[in-house]
Amino acid sequence: MRCSRTGTVANALLEVKHLQDLWYHHIVRLVGTYLRGCDFALLMYPVADYRLGQFLQDTVDLPSWNRYPRVAFLVGSMSCIASAIRYVHDHTRKHMDTKPQNILVQIEIVVSFDRYRWKVYIRNHMSTLVKTNN
Repeated sequence: MRCSRTGTVANALLEVKHLQDLWYHHIVRLVGTYLRGCDFALLMYPVADYRLGQFLQDTVDLPSWNRYPRVAFLVGSMSCIASAIRYVHDHTRKHMDTKPQNILVQIEIVVSFDRYRWKVYIRNHMSTLVKTNN
């Protein structure tokens, strides 16, 4: 985020406070911030291996006999994504930019050489969280 007359550091810090309130196991966490010149940066955890769109494309490109673990994960992850969005909405914010680029997939465990277990996270941006009047 570039700080200017309209996007001040004070405004950015207020939004950081809102992001810090969102602690849920399927939401990327804010772990720090820094200011370098006019650029205000966020440090988020965890670092993902894929965005959902890339993960879907890679899954389609696999041979059909090798897709099952990924497809099973994707089916199961829909409830995780829905629960994370509900958590955001229940905590007086709306996630205004739910799309594959903002859903991250992390390799959770390497089961064997070519088998993995994954976990999904929703990535929040300060500009995509809108406070509601609940």
